[in-house]
Amino acid sequence: RERSYIAESGQPEQAFIEIWSLRESYMKKTGEGFALPLGEFSIETGDEIRVIRNGIRQPEAFRLWHPIPGYVLTVCGAKDISPQVLHVTEIEVRNKEWNGEN
Repeated sequence: RERSYIAESGQPEQAFIEIWSLRESYMKKTGEGFALPLGEFSIETGDEIRVIRNGIRQPEAFRLWHPIPGYVLTVCGAKDISPQVLHVTEIEVRNKEWNGEN
C-alpha cells in the first residue's frame, strides 16, 4: 500500500516523507517507538488514513498537515478525538523557535 501510494503520487519524495511521518507518529502513540518492528504495520491511505497492524485495521486516526513547503506535521490519536495543534509560522519553523531550540 505504501509503495503504491509513493509511486503513484507524482511527488514521491513528499509522499515518502508523509508515510514516514505517519509511521513515526503511530509508533510514538503506541509507546513502542522503534521497538515496534516496521514490517508489523503499514499505513493505509485514502479517504481516511489508518494503520493496518498484523492484518487488522487499527482504531487510531491521523491528522496530516503541510504547514510550509518541505515540512509535514502528523498527529496520531483516538479516532474520535480531534487533536489540537499549536499554530506555527514559517519563520518559527525556519528559526526552530517552535521547539525551544532557539
